[in-house]
Amino acid sequence: MKKIIFLLNLFFAQKAFSQMSAPQNISCSNLEISKILESKYNRISINAPLANGPRLRVAYILPTNRTAQQNAVEKMQFMVMLAQEWYKENMKINGWGEKTFNFETEPNSNKPKVNIVNTAQTDVYMRGSNTIDRFNRSIAAAQSSGLSVWSANEVWFIICESHIINPNGTREGDVALGGNNGSGSNGGVAVVGSDWLAFFDQLTNETNFDNQVLPALSTNPIKAGITFGQVDGSTFSAAASSFMGGTCHEIGHAFGLPHDNRNDLSWRTGNLMSNGFRGIRGSLYPNLFLDEYTRLEYGASLFLNTSHYFNSNKQVTALPTINSSISNPAILNNGQLIIPFSTTDANGLASAFLIFDGNRIAEMELTGNLVTSQFVTPFYDLSQVKEYKIIVLDNQGNKKELVLNLTVQQNGQNQAPIPFVETYEFSPNKGKIVKLKSSKSTDSNDGLGNCTVQWDINNDNIYETDWMPASSDFSNLFQNEGNFLIKMKIKDPNNAISISSPIGLRIFNSDGACKYITKPIISADTLSN
Repeated sequence: MKKIIFLLNLFFAQKAFSQMSAPQNISCSNLEISKILESKYNRISINAPLANGPRLRVAYILPTNRTAQQNAVEKMQFMVMLAQEWYKENMKINGWGEKTFNFETEPNSNKPKVNIVNTAQTDVYMRGSNTIDRFNRSIAAAQSSGLSVWSANEVWFIICESHIINPNGTREGDVALGGNNGSGSNGGVAVVGSDWLAFFDQLTNETNFDNQVLPALSTNPIKAGITFGQVDGSTFSAAASSFMGGTCHEIGHAFGLPHDNRNDLSWRTGNLMSNGFRGIRGSLYPNLFLDEYTRLEYGASLFLNTSHYFNSNKQVTALPTINSSISNPAILNNGQLIIPFSTTDANGLASAFLIFDGNRIAEMELTGNLVTSQFVTPFYDLSQVKEYKIIVLDNQGNKKELVLNLTVQQNGQNQAPIPFVETYEFSPNKGKIVKLKSSKSTDSNDGLGNCTVQWDINNDNIYETDWMPASSDFSNLFQNEGNFLIKMKIKDPNNAISISSPIGLRIFNSDGACKYITKPIISADTLSN
């Protein structure tokens, strides 16, 4: 088993939480959606899979003293197909078309295959003493049964049936980790807890779960604020949204995605690869959960656009080369850190990314075989040695990294503002005025009230507005349906300008609670609330 796990990320961060309000009436059930999917089911897997080509595979591990949850296989299949559909829609919103990953299927079926692993270990052993134990022991159990975890062209989604809920409502055995180097055909793994699995059929159940028993989870009642974190809410639906969005998040790590905190609004609104993953139910039911939404960040979509797992025809070739001439300590230029680099690749270059302390802070498209460019960023810490990482992908999805340990010196200079883009509405219909906001942007020297912004509605570097106060909303009438990438640039009184990463916005031509992503159904009598 590999001893080095790339991009290992804990699921729960310790941050402040503001409780979101949730609607009380759910009007669109899984059974209703099953009628929609009767003719669509056989085309949910968008990419034509190759035999043993890049794909996601699934394992369900049963310790010797445990039995499977009721409908466990169907619920894991449902989760995988939902993730496939969600990634497809978000790749389209970001401008890359309906790209998504393939998965291993059952014989003569389009359903995901769930590989059942019976291990001689007990659930106590599989829980171990921490999440790293659970991650590594789940992988070891799968490998011992003959499954090729960490092999090339395979991303694994694994659940081990090992959680327990104590009589006082506390839980043991939770895990949410994922990793992958993210280059070429490198393998990846996502492991989440079996406590999550119990909620994969609860997405539309808005019942408060305090002191309730969920039979698939435990015979002991679960307690609000004790069994799960406050960020997971107090209804079955809110918890399901956290766990299903978290599964998509960890699968993202298994594809090689890092965290990205830019434009992430809250615990339930924003980025898949930050804290916004918990609001994924708002992506499914936008008319019911108006304040919740999970987006795939533009930088993540750019990375996946050349991923082997989102393209069956990519090949492993020689890695790009990267060089940087930046001096150390680095000196700011009008409040911005500028990191020059040059890169070459015989097969053609596709994209470049800048990572700071494990978080993506910049991205750009590349073309040609030789590129000389620079990252210009307002994200830095002064007078501390920090790791910056330049990542370059070629057209075949092969990745090269250059690590720079830099100290940034201010020397009395102005610091550039930090841009932040948000919208009041996440799934508006055409013909509506949509308000765009930059009021969460910050400027440490001058304050937001002294900054101005311009808005680009189509991510074409043509700004549709003049400079306007950063504290004011911009109202734009979207007359046509379609997908839009929206960004803005912000300027402080010293003429330091920062440009945001774009956010995707889909404008609809229809109403209805289930207008965004059509949920897959495994059969007419499973996964219905």
